Amino acid sequence: MLYFALICGNGGIMGKQLIVVVHGVGVREAGVSTDMLSTALEPPHPEAPGTRAVEPPAPRYRAMTSDDFHLREHPRHDRDGKAQVFPARLRRFREAPGDGAGSNAPTHERVVADFFWGDIAEPRGGALGLVLGFFRIAMGLGHAIRENARALFPEPFGSDRTLRRAASGAVLTLHGPVIALNLVLLAGLLLNWVLPESGWRETAMLSLLALVALGGGYVLLTRAHAFLIRHTAGWLMLTGVLVALMLLVAVAGTPVWLESLDNRLIDRSCALFGHNPEQAADCRDNYTGVFVIGLRLYALLIMALAVAVVLILSVWAACSLRQWQGRRPDVVNVTVPALGLMLLLWFLLISALWGSVGYLGSDIIPEPTHVTSALRGLLPAVLALGLLIFAALRVQVAKGALKRGFDPARYMDDPDTLAERYRLIFCPWMLTALALFLILLLGIGWDALRSGDDPLAARLRPLLADWTPAVLAAVALVGAALVTTFRTAFAAGLGIATDVLAWINDYSWNSRDPALAEVEPAQRHHSRTFVERALGLRPDPPGDFTARGYWLRRRIRERMNVLMEQLIMDETPDEIVLVSHSQGTVIALEVLASEAAGWRERLHADTPIRLITMGSPYTHLYNTYFPASFPPPQARAVWRRRGTAPEAALDDWVNLFRVDDFVGTHVDAPRHHAERPVEVWPREIPMPAGGHTNYWTDRTAARHLRRELAPLAGARVSD
Repeated sequence: MLYFALICGNGGIMGKQLIVVVHGVGVREAGVSTDMLSTALEPPHPEAPGTRAVEPPAPRYRAMTSDDFHLREHPRHDRDGKAQVFPARLRRFREAPGDGAGSNAPTHERVVADFFWGDIAEPRGGALGLVLGFFRIAMGLGHAIRENARALFPEPFGSDRTLRRAASGAVLTLHGPVIALNLVLLAGLLLNWVLPESGWRETAMLSLLALVALGGGYVLLTRAHAFLIRHTAGWLMLTGVLVALMLLVAVAGTPVWLESLDNRLIDRSCALFGHNPEQAADCRDNYTGVFVIGLRLYALLIMALAVAVVLILSVWAACSLRQWQGRRPDVVNVTVPALGLMLLLWFLLISALWGSVGYLGSDIIPEPTHVTSALRGLLPAVLALGLLIFAALRVQVAKGALKRGFDPARYMDDPDTLAERYRLIFCPWMLTALALFLILLLGIGWDALRSGDDPLAARLRPLLADWTPAVLAAVALVGAALVTTFRTAFAAGLGIATDVLAWINDYSWNSRDPALAEVEPAQRHHSRTFVERALGLRPDPPGDFTARGYWLRRRIRERMNVLMEQLIMDETPDEIVLVSHSQGTVIALEVLASEAAGWRERLHADTPIRLITMGSPYTHLYNTYFPASFPPPQARAVWRRRGTAPEAALDDWVNLFRVDDFVGTHVDAPRHHAERPVEVWPREIPMPAGGHTNYWTDRTAARHLRRELAPLAGARVSD
């Protein structure tokens, strides 16, 4: 069997290698990864450490062209009849002739390209965009619970279906009444501050508040595409109706039972921060008119939040019981950590907003104790945040041991143990901090409901009363600094978190969106909120049946497929290599699973398709916690070596990872096999410690990339 020169028309090109780079999170423009990989593939400097001993001389590729261009997205993503585009970059290299070779000697050509997907989930600019981005992350964690429940309770009937609905109900409660009531309360404070003092002030303010909630909710309900936004809009309308009813009751005369309920709510609120009878009396005197209605709305907010927490804890309890009984022991329950982190972020966001209104505004809140009594959970949230930072630092210190003489080859002796030990996400210390936060939060809530006092409560309440205002003001100042002075860094962090959540929550977002366009009309599931059904809105699915809003995975996949089909048609490559890092490895794998068969139809039968993954989180993040959406690599026949299964599409797959990478580790986990496999697939290459970032500039990673992408590595052969 001899390699032969495949002459491609003019120029004597011997073979063309197409390399498509799929970037990870945190990349904010097209072409960055293409340039970094191109640099890594350059021959090493003669004085680089270990160059002569480890790496033989290699041919040099000359840069020929570099092009930035845009491609049109799939028509389903058009907006208002206008096509959406995305940026890409292509760099072309040609092998320089060796010594003694003529200028017309056949050469190899290398085409390196990438596309940009980071703008799909990127938070919008400005302070409001950053706040909404933070909010989206906090709420997205609620859907991670729902995604996990799908794997924990897979049966479509019986108790499994009930528990899945409980998880979904908790998420929809958070996205519905909890958000709507917070928005109306904040809007009420602002209107109370804006409107001038007069005899009709409260009536005008409440009328305007009800109108704003009803009108704003209706506009969102009729114009938004995503189910969850429409769900929130419906609850916003219901809250507006509730405010209008409260206003009518106040005008007609408050009934005795409602007045008794108001007095109890006022007493409980004032008792939390009343150190003595005089302070408690002053607090009660300030709860008049509009503030009484605000207190009712706040009480409803707490009830809705309690319903969501109880539902989620019920799911956790049922899962714990099943796993104790030995059922579904292979699925990790993330209910408690996801709930804890979600509520922690929620408390920080709401506290920053209320603190900004109350402490950074100009006397918007006449009585700050009305707010601080409602935000007592801020103190355990700040404590939990400190514990999480401590846990992260502790993991970093523990990983330092891997940098001191650890042989990377030893990693594969017990890979799963090391992956668990040095994994930052959901490490035991972080789980403890989040569980402690939930315990403290529930304890503070129970104390607020009790009418009696005891020595512990007598000491706890003054402590909370003294510290909460100061911490609230500090959180407001930090929040204001993050969205102004440190906007760039804060936006980058939000972008990374949003990119991950956008991919994790496939089932959660997708299941409530219109079905995919290619589904038969009779099988399409058109979701409507209960408010839409009551008002007769959206009786039929949209004409284009486009999944929009939070449903992002399909759009990212389609961008990559558009680029691949364009390159396959224009370049007619002799070899295709996908090189990906971090989140990009998950994207590359998903696109291969859905599109590789189509690529094969357009390629020569012998054209190899190879995959290189670096720092992949697929196994120890996605598959560990969400196995229903991300099955083990062995379960996807398309990812196997060609010839081992009819659907198999890959000719080679190599996975590079650092031994202390807390996100991306080995892909083929021993726990996936009942017995040791005959062939190691993919080829796992552990590298020295160095963390999760900057793989492209790592000399060891670059050496492996040059070897895997060496000339003739995938050229077609013939007798």
